[in-house]
Amino acid sequence: MIRSKGLERDDRGYWVMRNRSGLLWTTHFYSLAELSMFPHSKPVAGPFSTQETAASVERAINKHDKGVPPVERKVMSEDGKGYWVMRANTGIVWCTRHASTREGLDKLKSTPLCGPYNTLRDAETVCLTVARNEAIRTSSEIKGSLPAAPQISGYRSLSKEEIESINNVKDAGNAVGALVNSLRKKGVDPRWLAIAETHLQQGFMALTRSIAKPEGF
Repeated sequence: MIRSKGLERDDRGYWVMRNRSGLLWTTHFYSLAELSMFPHSKPVAGPFSTQETAASVERAINKHDKGVPPVERKVMSEDGKGYWVMRANTGIVWCTRHASTREGLDKLKSTPLCGPYNTLRDAETVCLTVARNEAIRTSSEIKGSLPAAPQISGYRSLSKEEIESINNVKDAGNAVGALVNSLRKKGVDPRWLAIAETHLQQGFMALTRSIAKPEGF
C-alpha cells in the first residue's frame, strides 16, 4: 500500500480504496482502524491530508492499472453524512435513499461498500458501476454455459442511448410525482388532482413507449 508523508500521528486522513469489483474510490476523513467499516474494500493508498490529493492519486493509480474508471466522491460536510453504497447479505448492491452517517447504517442488514456521497445520484452512479463490473466479470466466467434469456414478446433490445433516454423520462416522472404528492398534502381538489395524476402517468408511459417502440399492441 502506498503511504503518504507528514500527516498527524493519529494516522487519519483521506484514503484511496479498491472494492472487490475493482472500483477505486476515496473515503472521508478516517483513521486506518476505522477503515474496517468497509469489509468489501481494501486501502490502496493513504492517508492524505486533503481529498484533492487522494483523488489525484486515485486517478494516477487507475491510469497505471488501466482498470475500472474511478468515480470521484464529492466534497462532503465534516460530519461525514451522505448517501452510501451497500452490499446486502444476499450479495445485492444497493444505495441508501436518505443521507446518513456511518453510525446510522448499523441497523441495516447490509455492509457499506463505499461512501458517503454528496447526492443520491452520485451514489447510484457508483452502485451501477459496481453492479455492472461484477455482472460483466460473472458473465464472462459463465459465458456459453447458460441458455440465452428469453425476450419479452414484442420488445427489442434497446441501445445505450435509448436506455438513457428512458431513464431520463423516469427521473422526470418521479419529480412530477413528488410534486403531485406535495400538492395532495396541501388540500387541493382531490378530483382534479386524481385526473391530473392519471393523465401525467399516461403521458410519461407514452414517452417511454415512444422510445422503446414495441412491435405489439
